[in-house]
Amino acid sequence: MRDERARSSPIRFHHGAERYGITPQIDRWVIENAFRWLVSEADEREKLAMCSINLSGQSLGDDKFLPM
Repeated sequence: MRDERARSSPIRFHHGAERYGITPQIDRWVIENAFRWLVSEADEREKLAMCSINLSGQSLGDDKFLPM
């Protein structure tokens, strides 16, 4: 992640996101955009053997993360 002043390493960004409790929102964004890409890029999708998405512990521990 980059802002106007400096770059932030992925680990610092992740720790900040966890600290402020926004990792479930980020995980939802990643899932939504990954699925959108998979649907829109059929040629590229056919080249994939597998697609995986890492989720935060906050998302996995959230009973409301997945719709019922």
